[in-house]
Amino acid sequence: MTPRPPDPVDASDASRVHGSGRSLPWLLAIFVISMGLVLGLRGFFADLNDELQRRSANERARLFIGEEIVQGIQAIESDLYQVAITHNAAGYQRILRHIDAKLAKIHHDLSVLQKGGTARRSLRLNITELQEIAQEVIFRPRAEDQQLVMEQIEVGSKLDQVKTMIGELEELLKQRWAALENDDTRQFYRIESEISLRLKRAPPYFERLNENANRLFVEGEKRLDDLEAEVHKKREQLGLMETVLIALVLFLAAAIGFQFLRRLKFALDEAQRFGKEVAHQKTQVATILDTLSDGVYATDLEGRITFLNTAAEHMFGWQAAELLGRPAHEAVHHHRPDGSTYPASECPLLAVQKQGKARDGEEWFVQRDGQCFPVSYRSNPLYQEGEIIGALVSFQNISARRAAEARIRLLEMAIEESDQGILITAADATADGGTIQYVNSGFTRITGYTASEVVGRRTALLRGPATDAQRVSQLVRALQAGQRFKGEIDYQRKDGTLLVAEIDYSPVHDGEGRLTHFIALLSDIGMRRAAEQALRAAHDQALAHARLKSEFLANMSHEIRTPMNGVIGMTDLLLDTPLNAEQRDFAQLVRDSAKSLLTIINDILDFSKIEAGKLDIEAVDFSLSRVVDGVISLLAPKAQEKQLSLTSQIDPALAIPLRGDSTRLRQILLNLVGNAIKFTGQGSVAVRVMLAQKNSSVETRHVRFEVQDSGIGISPAGQSRLFQSFSQADSSTTRKFGGTGLGLAISKQLVTLMRGEIGVISEEGHGATFWFELPLEIGAAAVPDDTAAPPAGEITDIAATESGERDSASRSGKLREALTQGRLVLLVEDNLTNQKLTQRLLQRLGYETHIVADGQQAVAAFDTLPFAAILMDCQMPVMDGFEATTLIRKAEAVEGRPRMPIIAMTANAMQGDRERCLAIGMDDYLSKPIKPEQLRDILARWTHPAESPVNFNPLIHAEGPMTS
Repeated sequence: MTPRPPDPVDASDASRVHGSGRSLPWLLAIFVISMGLVLGLRGFFADLNDELQRRSANERARLFIGEEIVQGIQAIESDLYQVAITHNAAGYQRILRHIDAKLAKIHHDLSVLQKGGTARRSLRLNITELQEIAQEVIFRPRAEDQQLVMEQIEVGSKLDQVKTMIGELEELLKQRWAALENDDTRQFYRIESEISLRLKRAPPYFERLNENANRLFVEGEKRLDDLEAEVHKKREQLGLMETVLIALVLFLAAAIGFQFLRRLKFALDEAQRFGKEVAHQKTQVATILDTLSDGVYATDLEGRITFLNTAAEHMFGWQAAELLGRPAHEAVHHHRPDGSTYPASECPLLAVQKQGKARDGEEWFVQRDGQCFPVSYRSNPLYQEGEIIGALVSFQNISARRAAEARIRLLEMAIEESDQGILITAADATADGGTIQYVNSGFTRITGYTASEVVGRRTALLRGPATDAQRVSQLVRALQAGQRFKGEIDYQRKDGTLLVAEIDYSPVHDGEGRLTHFIALLSDIGMRRAAEQALRAAHDQALAHARLKSEFLANMSHEIRTPMNGVIGMTDLLLDTPLNAEQRDFAQLVRDSAKSLLTIINDILDFSKIEAGKLDIEAVDFSLSRVVDGVISLLAPKAQEKQLSLTSQIDPALAIPLRGDSTRLRQILLNLVGNAIKFTGQGSVAVRVMLAQKNSSVETRHVRFEVQDSGIGISPAGQSRLFQSFSQADSSTTRKFGGTGLGLAISKQLVTLMRGEIGVISEEGHGATFWFELPLEIGAAAVPDDTAAPPAGEITDIAATESGERDSASRSGKLREALTQGRLVLLVEDNLTNQKLTQRLLQRLGYETHIVADGQQAVAAFDTLPFAAILMDCQMPVMDGFEATTLIRKAEAVEGRPRMPIIAMTANAMQGDRERCLAIGMDDYLSKPIKPEQLRDILARWTHPAESPVNFNPLIHAEGPMTS
């Protein structure tokens, strides 16, 4: 309720109270004037409020229409791309009607902005219902709005160009639909390329439209700022007038003052509300700009940043508050990617506000951390009342686009520079192949055909007289089934020469799984095929040579065995005749040497048979215990000689007749047990036979054989060489135990022929366990056993026996006599047969011998006895002859002793062996077999028998055996 004005009676009473009658007219005049002022101010404030309300509503209407235009432009841009992907005319017409409606509405809204009128927005109440409400605003343009007419006209013209663009797309779409109906792939891809080119022209139009819309928003914001300043100014004026009016009215009428204050308060509230609306409008404009994905910033005439949206903040890495007021060029455009300074005088962005012309292009902006990034920009001058007040710059980060373009260029270069031929064919394979759509330069290098000669043609053009029709049929079937194909085909080059090719077709599918085309890799493998043929020929030739070698070894082994059997047989007959002790010793030595040689010949014969594939495995019933006991009995004397314990144990479950090749099984066991005895100096050798941990059938037993010894063991490196032909675990010149290296190789091949496995478990210095497993069938009946083999499961132990010492009394006299005459020779030899043979030869020449078995014993004997000469074997265990000779020569030099004649005695008779012996310090050289006359001449040359006796007792000082 409006308060009543003061009662006039009260005013007259007041005048009377103040006393003066003449003051009443003045008071009345002042009251009237005050009332007039109050009435005048009320009218003025009412008009001012109405005017501000109209201007506020008009500005809100402008922003409302601007939002409608921006949303309409965005909708048209989206619909334009929808038009490009429509598959039929019906979809196109539906989207076109939607675009036409949006264009009509935008043109209507532009007309309202130019001439005034009503703008309408339809809002759907919810998603599921079709009920809508309409929101309308009325816009009345003012005289100062004419400066934005050009932007509005430009928006209209750009929209007309969009309409034209849609019309052009319609023609291309019709052609695409026709190509799809006709299944014309080439036409379809050509039209798709044309549509893509047309669509690439669309972004600049919409970019310009958005920029004009941005200018409208910025201009609206500025006007809102001006309106806010005007409101502030009116507020100050209102406050001043309020003070004067209160001073005049307070002493006249409280009621008038109270009413005035009420109206004043109402006006202040309205002004504050309007200020909030202005701030809200300003925030709304900033929010709209912040929703844009493009970066936007504005500058004044001096190039200082006055506005920065959120997208620009993210791209630059700066907060808006940190850049506002700073020169844009110095903040974000001060240097180029190469680090060079970018002069402001060359900056195209600054030139816009000087020249008053919009510019666009690509540049590099600088982030907060100093990193440059490429942008696509558009800069427009900002106008106010016809004057340029700054510039508005919108930009996009095009790093991803440039990277994608670089990757595409890289892939294109890689494909073109590839040595392989690459071709792409359509998914229309027929008997003549697929239609070629693309080939690279590698295809041209391989086939001689250029891209222009083959694109559009089918792959059958590569076929020639050598092309396998069946292979081509397989290829065509695979392509028609949409499957991958990889194989070799003989094609023909353009010049008619043969192309041996490897082709690899891979199918390519679209996002919906439909086969679209094939990509094929073509390789020229002519040289590779020639190399493979050459390798096959070489392989065949090597097999033929190996076969011939094996046959030769087999024949030679047979030829050697024939006279060797005669030697052994005749020696046995000779031993059956009356012989003296020396003759019997000679005959036994011949027989033992012949048997050793026969063993080697048998190994070579077996090896050659296996290599030639002529060794057959028999299948006969046999007793496993008899075979094992026979091996133990045969090798027991060797174990006794070395004082070794030789045991065997057989699983009771194997006390059944078995079926297999007992002869070859015995040969394997003889090899393994013989090796175990050979490489064991002391301790034991054990043979164990058991069921293997495998599933055996009713008819078959898997039997495991183990030969365990406590000998020298085998290193990991030595184990890797086992079971190989002509190789041993220790292949050095000081090998102690001899052998051909064929025993384990033959054993492995025999086990393999018998469908078994063989291996070894060993640690150097801790013995070895050789094992093998064989599948043996169960025999049909019991095998008669005429031997005294122990029952299965019982351990047989053959203990070694010690031999007695020789009586050396008679020998001492001979050695003493040889020492006094200077005829004592040190024989260094590890082979027992060679020891006996050389000893006999020396005795016939009048010399006595002191025999040692290795170089270490020879060095010790040299320090003990004054020998006339040393006969030194070169290959011996523990220490060879070369190392022993070196130690003897060093001892002579240190002690000042006379030079001892050392004569090499070795089986190595190759060129250079004599020179090596002499270079190491030996004095002469004898090659085995030793000829008596050569031994006589060399000893006569290096020994000088003395006539005076030597006071020396060999029995007291000699270390090692003294034999005669």
